[in-house]
Amino acid sequence: MAEKTLTKEEWEQVAKALSGYTGAVALVVDGRKVSFARGLVKKNQLGIMTYIDGTFEGAWLSHKEPTPETAFLKVISKFVWKESARSKFKKMSKRQLKQLDIDPDEKHYGRTPIWASASQIRRHYEKTFNSIELLEAI
Repeated sequence: MAEKTLTKEEWEQVAKALSGYTGAVALVVDGRKVSFARGLVKKNQLGIMTYIDGTFEGAWLSHKEPTPETAFLKVISKFVWKESARSKFKKMSKRQLKQLDIDPDEKHYGRTPIWASASQIRRHYEKTFNSIELLEAI
């Protein structure tokens, strides 16, 4: 199980710091410094950006060469087919789908450094990492 993780009160501090228009949190996660900064991530959209050891690199999002940093990022999934196509495929027989070699529920998976809330971060980090320590919450 977890060697050292944040207490409920520390997670509440993290959530409070990342709940406004701006805010920042620094953690030490399995020996790496991970920082989160809340701010605009797209036009008119707030989010929480992830920085590992003070930086972010686009190479961490590559599917071809996974890096140790990918574990710190949010996993995203998206259906290959649009909803309209998926509903048509689901009306087909299994034999037809097999002939077309189509899985209507097939998904693509990827990573993103952007989180919507501190609770998403908490769920992912508590499941994934052994040691989590709070450095600061602004």
